[in-house]
Amino acid sequence: MEDDGVGFDPAAASGVGLAGLRDRAEEVGGAVDVVSAPGEGTRVTVRVPAR
Repeated sequence: MEDDGVGFDPAAASGVGLAGLRDRAEEVGGAVDVVSAPGEGTRVTVRVPAR
């Protein structure tokens, strides 16, 4: 998923949203990648193995 919004610094993100997403992906052997920067938008990629 991508957007062209305001973006943010993923290293400084607080809260449980991204952490919860990462935890759920890891439970099934997957991973989450967040690429974002202030003023640049955000891309979230979730990869999970096919069954």
